[in-house]
Amino acid sequence: MAVYLEGYGMFYILMGEDSYSLNKALNKIRDEFAEESFSGNVTFLDGENIALNDLQVACETSPFLSNRRLVIVHSLLKRFETKAKADSVGTKKTMRGVKDNQDWQGYAGCINSLPDFTTLVLVEESISNSNQLFSEISDKAIIQKFPLLKYKELSVWIRNFVESLGSTISNTAVDLLIKFIGNDLWAMSNEIQKLILYTEGRVINENDVKTIVTQAQEASIFVLVDAVLEGRTGLAQNVASRLINQGLSIPYILSMISRQTRLSLLAREMLSLHISKDEMRSKLGLAPFAFEKTLEHAGKHSYEQMVKIYEKILETDISIKTGIYRDELALNLMLAELSLS
Repeated sequence: MAVYLEGYGMFYILMGEDSYSLNKALNKIRDEFAEESFSGNVTFLDGENIALNDLQVACETSPFLSNRRLVIVHSLLKRFETKAKADSVGTKKTMRGVKDNQDWQGYAGCINSLPDFTTLVLVEESISNSNQLFSEISDKAIIQKFPLLKYKELSVWIRNFVESLGSTISNTAVDLLIKFIGNDLWAMSNEIQKLILYTEGRVINENDVKTIVTQAQEASIFVLVDAVLEGRTGLAQNVASRLINQGLSIPYILSMISRQTRLSLLAREMLSLHISKDEMRSKLGLAPFAFEKTLEHAGKHSYEQMVKIYEKILETDISIKTGIYRDELALNLMLAELSLS
């Protein structure tokens, strides 16, 4: 349990590309908060678009019938990154965050004067050392980092996860899972749970992995993203519906679309820098099939299209968490809006 600073609320920064582990940490904070308060005192905000006044109101409004308020902000620090990005053809460079970087002090002032009844959580992917807002506020934050797991760490994670569900797994099965899935813990946890149901208490072996872990769902995600980018709303909604019927949750589907979009953006940047395929695959941590499909996406769709998906996913996630739409309706609306844009 974190310690409160006298006269200051609790402040977390959760950051990293391992969205599965980050999401678990965020849920732990929410669960601890739920023991002290109720959902009406939880606010979700889109940090990339929120005005300073809206952040101040969210943090400074007294909690209702409780001593605590929880404010969760996605991608606020990202907004203050200054980074060169390639355009859709990988040549022209532009500067991100130049305008926002002129007024980061206001956000820093708001966060550094956090009321003692507010718990603020900033959720980010990765932040550079040159981020001015991060530098100004990090000394008051409980910072938790969630990088993508490397092979040895991933092996340990698989064994621990399997054991936590009351089962065991062979060394060769662990190696094959990593080969098939890579370091996507969302997909890994989903496949391990299927394997445990299939093996009914015995040790999970290599043949079990070959039988149960397929590329079908991953392939469907690629089809879904393609359908969205090509404006085929009907196909996108049909694929999403099929994935839901297979037992995948809406948050998992959103995370898969988001992850694939991010990987394609990274692959596009690496291609523009003439990085070799072997080095690209190593840096991205992808299985062979996923790597080839990611390269295909990177060359097929524009940077602007993929960024639009990324931003819409965040908006959809917030609309679900705040109760504006039910999860399946929110997903279908997102697919329709992206296909029409």
